[in-house]
Amino acid sequence: MSNFVKVNEDYGAGRVLGSGMQGEVRAGIHYPTENTEIALKFVDKTVLDQKSLRMLDREVTIMKSLNHPNITNLHDYYSNVTFNGKNCCLLVLELASAGELFEFLMHSGYFEENLSRTYMRQLLSALTACHQNGIYHRDIKPENILLGSRYQLKLADFGLANIADQNTLLETECGTKSYMAPEIIAHKPYNGAEVDIWSAGVVLFIMMCGSPPFEVAARSDWWFNAISLNRYDRFWAAHLRGAGHMAHHQKAQQFVEKLLRADPSQRLTMEQIESEEWIHQEWLNESQLFTEMESRRQKVLNAKRQEMMEAMRKREQRGGNAVRRDRVDVFAQDTHRGTGVVSTYDQFLDATAGRQLNVLFSYANAEETLMRLTKEFLTIDENARVVSSPETCNISAQLRMAPARIEVADEVIEVPGASLSVSVNLFQGSGGDGVLIVDLERKAGDLIAFQKMYKLLNANFQPPAVEQHEEDPLDEDIGML
Repeated sequence: MSNFVKVNEDYGAGRVLGSGMQGEVRAGIHYPTENTEIALKFVDKTVLDQKSLRMLDREVTIMKSLNHPNITNLHDYYSNVTFNGKNCCLLVLELASAGELFEFLMHSGYFEENLSRTYMRQLLSALTACHQNGIYHRDIKPENILLGSRYQLKLADFGLANIADQNTLLETECGTKSYMAPEIIAHKPYNGAEVDIWSAGVVLFIMMCGSPPFEVAARSDWWFNAISLNRYDRFWAAHLRGAGHMAHHQKAQQFVEKLLRADPSQRLTMEQIESEEWIHQEWLNESQLFTEMESRRQKVLNAKRQEMMEAMRKREQRGGNAVRRDRVDVFAQDTHRGTGVVSTYDQFLDATAGRQLNVLFSYANAEETLMRLTKEFLTIDENARVVSSPETCNISAQLRMAPARIEVADEVIEVPGASLSVSVNLFQGSGGDGVLIVDLERKAGDLIAFQKMYKLLNANFQPPAVEQHEEDPLDEDIGML
């Protein structure tokens, strides 16, 4: 309990799990029961306008009305607490200790059909509970699908959800563009259940194929255009070039097609899904799911560690065996950098727990590192909008990945690359060796495209060489986690 800061008589707050513009989420403890399987979401009331406060009230109302094994349940709510000197609202939530579904997709590969079906059944079960209560999520995406301690699916983040009669058409254009139904993109009134089913279809496609079906559901997107013209043959012919394993899953393809109907009136309803053969084929029970995901978890952890160690090896190779510890002292003023300067690598890893960790390393001073990263962004996209701020050691960039050229039958198609908005923050390393930790974070855009960009930067980013001094050998602990 010593690791928790007292919030009130019932709850204490531990390490940060995630943070955003409006507040942060921390691990928590319920003092009366000593339960640590909870998360405390602090929302800073001082940054919320009246509209945002109303949306928060609606989110709380919605979550109070839901109690389902595949939904992140709300345990308690306080409209007025003081934490870290700020006036906050506090949501006490069920802890999804295994993290985001997306991390497993990113680092352990696409899901086999029975695993995809298992999670699709759980997602549909959560949505059925929502829709029966007149609740429509409107922001279904991998980031909002969390996993519990036994890897069961937990639908999260009802910040954009709405309550409406099933026959009422909604008009607010909200959600995440890559997962929005075409009727929202086209600025049309829409049915909440129909757009949730569309988004669930996009998530299912990503689980089975390992990549998104399209960038945006608009006729300007070649992939979606094939769907809107009912040319699923061309749609799958293009995708099978990168997801050849799907060629043997015809029934799965047909099921996805029925979810991704451009015309919402032709899209499967929840009732019709129950009659589909594919959804009732083999799925994993609780024990099988745990075993499968536990093995994948090791792949996730190994991939992250490998990326970290590869970056550390690059750092050592560029620094040689004679890096002077007093060579670079960029952060002598201990200036705050984004999420803050940390004293050890382990503390840095702990401080960023709960979100995707994307780290590069550099021996260059802050200004040179920012200049080099700016050039790398412009190499990826010469029309990128890059704003570098040496005073705060930060970069904000908006760019588009390179287009892809795909041959379908006798036609060569150029598909526009996904657009991204990213942020870079620099931190001081812990060894006294002048290393800078470069933290890359996605602000908007497709997750898979972001990871491709990160891997490209990680492969290409080489910090400038530093002066060599043979009389000052490298200590053994440098480069070790």
